[in-house]
Order: sequence, then structure tokens, then C-alpha cells
Amino acid sequence: MKKLIIFLFMAGTLAVAKADEQTPAKINEKATALTRTMARELQLNELEYIKVKALNTEKLAALFEARNAYQNDPEMQERKFAELEQSYDQELTQLLNRNQYEKYLAWERTSNESLTSFLAE
Repeated sequence: MKKLIIFLFMAGTLAVAKADEQTPAKINEKATALTRTMARELQLNELEYIKVKALNTEKLAALFEARNAYQNDPEMQERKFAELEQSYDQELTQLLNRNQYEKYLAWERTSNESLTSFLAE
């Protein structure tokens, strides 16, 4: 019985470690996909692309962290998501010119792709 408990504990530990290893790659993959779409829709130049990708990566990591931290408290999770979205929009206004930001707002309203939509995938 003791061996079974130790085995299950070790298997669980390995599964958690494996999931943690995949998270940064998954976040980077999702940030790249989102940024490529944004670059096309907003006509970003190379420097803007790099800055927006860094912002997308940072915010997606924060969203995944909030999702995991508040998975048992949906109300708090939604509040945290809203805070992160607001912060993201504020930072985007600093990175994009007025025309690009207006295109972003229009794209965000009509598209299924947004920062929080990447959590579901």
C-alpha cells in the first residue's frame, strides 16, 4: 500500500512538472499566433510587431496564471481578467498609433480572437 501511495505521488508530481514545462511554449505559440494576426490587421512594422508580441506574451502568461489561481472562484477570475484586459488596452495605446488602435478596436469587436479567447484553446 505504501508503495502504491508513493508511486501515485510521484506520477502526480511528474504530470504537474510536465504540464509546467509545456506552459511557456504554449503561451509563446499562442502569443505568436495572436501577434501575427494583429500585425496583418493593424499593419504593424517590425518594431511594433516585436513590442506587441512581448506584450501579448506577458499578458497571456498573466491570464493563464490568473485562470489557475482563481479556478475555484469564477467571480474573482473574471475580475482579474477584466483588470488584465484593461491594462493590456492601456499599454496598446502606448504602442500603437491612433489609426492602428482604432483598427484594433474594430478588429476586437468583430473577431473571435482576443487575449482571453486564447485561454479556451
